[in-house]
Amino acid sequence: MISARLLNLSTTGAKLGAPICLPRDRAIRLKLSIDEMGVSFYLSTRVCWSAPAGEHGFTVGCQLSPNVPASVLKHLAQGARPER
Repeated sequence: MISARLLNLSTTGAKLGAPICLPRDRAIRLKLSIDEMGVSFYLSTRVCWSAPAGEHGFTVGCQLSPNVPASVLKHLAQGARPER
């Protein structure tokens, strides 16, 4: 298990701050926890790209599985703050 920070979320993908480089096309399961709402759930993702982010590890772009309801992701993306 790798802990990563959610940097950005949209209806099609997520950008993560990760401590290691993740290989392109790797399928991963992303656990999204939102403490303010008291919920946690899992999303299926595929790594699209990974780039060095200096001392902070790597920035990783993931494509979300199409089975996630767009309305749910839109709501989360609108309320997401970088510190989550």
